[in-house]
Amino acid sequence: MTASAPPSSGTTARSSTTAACTCTGACSAATTPDAASYNVRFPADHLFRGVHRTVQLKRRVVQEIFAKHAQNQAGVPGMYDDIVHLFSHRAGNAGAARMSLAHYNDVYLDSQYENGAEGTLFNMEGIRVAMATHDGTPSGIKLPFPIDWVSNYDITDLGDDPEQYRWSTMIRNNRARDDYRPYLALAKTFSLTGPALQRTVPDVMDIDEWMRVFALLSLFGIGDTYTQGNPHNLNFYVRPADQRILALPYDWDFLFALEPSAPLWGNQNLARIISLPVYTRLFHGHLLDLMETTFHTDYLTPWVTHYGAVAGEDYRYVLDRVRARSQYVRSRLPAAIPFAITTNDGADFTVTNLVVQLEGRAWIDVRDLRLAGQTSPLPLTWLDASRWRVSIPLAPGENPLILEARNRRGEIVGQGAITVHSTGLDDAQRRFLRLTEIMYHPAPPTGPERDAGFADADQFEFLELANLGPDPVDLDGVRLDRGVTFDFTGSAFRTLAPGGRILITRDAAAVRFRYGEHLAIAGNFTGGLDNGGETLRLLDRHGFVIQEFAYDDDGDWPREADGQGHSLEALNPMGNAADPANWQASPRPGALPANPGTRRRSWTR
Repeated sequence: MTASAPPSSGTTARSSTTAACTCTGACSAATTPDAASYNVRFPADHLFRGVHRTVQLKRRVVQEIFAKHAQNQAGVPGMYDDIVHLFSHRAGNAGAARMSLAHYNDVYLDSQYENGAEGTLFNMEGIRVAMATHDGTPSGIKLPFPIDWVSNYDITDLGDDPEQYRWSTMIRNNRARDDYRPYLALAKTFSLTGPALQRTVPDVMDIDEWMRVFALLSLFGIGDTYTQGNPHNLNFYVRPADQRILALPYDWDFLFALEPSAPLWGNQNLARIISLPVYTRLFHGHLLDLMETTFHTDYLTPWVTHYGAVAGEDYRYVLDRVRARSQYVRSRLPAAIPFAITTNDGADFTVTNLVVQLEGRAWIDVRDLRLAGQTSPLPLTWLDASRWRVSIPLAPGENPLILEARNRRGEIVGQGAITVHSTGLDDAQRRFLRLTEIMYHPAPPTGPERDAGFADADQFEFLELANLGPDPVDLDGVRLDRGVTFDFTGSAFRTLAPGGRILITRDAAAVRFRYGEHLAIAGNFTGGLDNGGETLRLLDRHGFVIQEFAYDDDGDWPREADGQGHSLEALNPMGNAADPANWQASPRPGALPANPGTRRRSWTR
């Protein structure tokens, strides 16, 4: 592939999978000729492979591509690289090179996360100190080499002034917004200790994602990055969905810079988090999973063979380092322990309410617990490196509970059984609350609706919840957690009258504009209803599943509800919600008024 712009630097890259690519390159100075790298920019109307405005070519440590493959295989955020042959104008600079394609730009973020480009991206690049100028005078042009570093910089509380953090951590996108608040919250958290640190960490960062990133970094022996050398080469991304910060690895070209027997984690303030027992087990669990799936010779051998042949170089040492590092890391992991329920010494017992707390022990391979036959994990709390606690909703009477412990690949690695007898009375939320109407694929907006600012048909989505019982039902703790998410606790309706109906909407203003201001709306749900069908789940205050079913736009499901302005209405709300024969399309397009105390005739059919 040849770009339209003529070469001005004499640099040509020939890809292992494409024809020659000639493009304008800007050289980045380095200490040795073969370490020089190039940032190549393409014309807007001739993007590389139709996608990339810029690519980077690096001769140094081509083997970093193996870490990039491992990142993608392991579900760790990462870039996509290829190997090319570089024809360079610099003496000693020609040869196999690594071409970096995807960077953490808006295209990448939008493809990986919902509304990804809206999230703020920070780059921790470190504080460099120039040591020389072009003419040796203090006022001369500063040279990139040689340099020194401010190596004692850390993620730490420097106060509330963003200027104190710009020295090392700069915003990469949405710069006009200049919002340092999420990073300040992260920095303040990193300065906490003990229980306060453990309690606050999940609020500001995706701790599971961080532990996986730094576990993979540990296995590959990466140097010259935060916690393993100079504090830089790390991006922080504020995920729009929950405002938690992700760690995005960057520049791992110091591959296997550490000895196979290096400590399992590095230093600096992150080490204090990993050292907390509940996070130590999380870190150890990711190390184990990565060694069984990704940091493994079975996975890496084909890539080592392929890229070695393409580059004309011998990369077999990578496999030797993988074996050596894996052997050492496994020797440092805690000894395996059997999964067990320890509450009441594992014997059956009786409770007086409709929820029970069970405790037990498990090894680092356990990621979550599920009741046998269920697909969703239970709400699990780790008390330390091996002890767990879980709350399980009960039905009145005997509750034979079989707990399945699953690893990060969904495989069952442990099982325990116990029977809990409940003397509690049946709950009104479970008996009488049901989803009775679904507007999952609304008709397109009309001209007046567009003029009013409602240009997206999805804004008119809604669900209807009904109380089918003879008494008011308290809605505290009732929630939707699959398909869309919504918690009725603190919503506009705290109770639902007998026979009453309320709506949960995608956009309350849009629904009221289309269907009428009189509608009873509890609030807006998070997420959206899939036009092609998906699973919905309604839970009570204890986490008991009131309803879990999937609607669809195909098969025997009413076709009129698929974009023609009709909703799905339950014929028998107490019947099987998963049966399409139990649903009809609404008699007329649009929603029926959601007035508490009003019953729909179809309920009695």
